Amino acid sequence: MAQVHSHAVNAIIVGVQRAVPDARVFKRVVGAFRAVESPERIVAVGDKGQADLWGFVRGRPRAVPFEIEVKVGKDRLRSEQEAWAAL
Repeated sequence: MAQVHSHAVNAIIVGVQRAVPDARVFKRVVGAFRAVESPERIVAVGDKGQADLWGFVRGRPRAVPFEIEVKVGKDRLRSEQEAWAAL
């Protein structure tokens, strides 16, 4: 299912940027990683619940931000994602 999700995310990035040339879309990374130089050190990236994609549409006087949560199959919003959306 992860591969299907990844393909969907990539297709959305391409689709949004083609449909809205002034938009910029980026994948968000959320997770924890072990540092190569110090394996006991864990580095956390992002916050649980953040959307899969984020970006902005160029505008005047300022850009308009947006986020997109991607769901495939029977996947549903988790409590952290609902809390992030409410924020």
